Amino acid sequence: LPVVGELVALVARTGAGETATFPIASVERRGTRMLWAAIPADIPEQVAQKAARLASFYANRLGVEGLLAIELFVLADGRLAVNELVPGPH
Repeated sequence: LPVVGELVALVARTGAGETATFPIASVERRGTRMLWAAIPADIPEQVAQKAARLASFYANRLGVEGLLAIELFVLADGRLAVNELVPGPH
């Protein structure tokens, strides 16, 4: 995939299904090693909203109680692709 960036969306979900997302983070990597993360990510608001919606969708779909981090690739055409789902703090 033509990846141009990476984001992390962190969502908290209660047992009753209420969700809240934290500000979206941007990640800089060298190979597989993370160099740094910046919060909030310097991205258009529509991309941040889309990332937050994806995080809430997966947390609800999986029935998560607690925290879920969603690692997302930003593709050259602007789409977001889910890379990894990580339960708990990230």
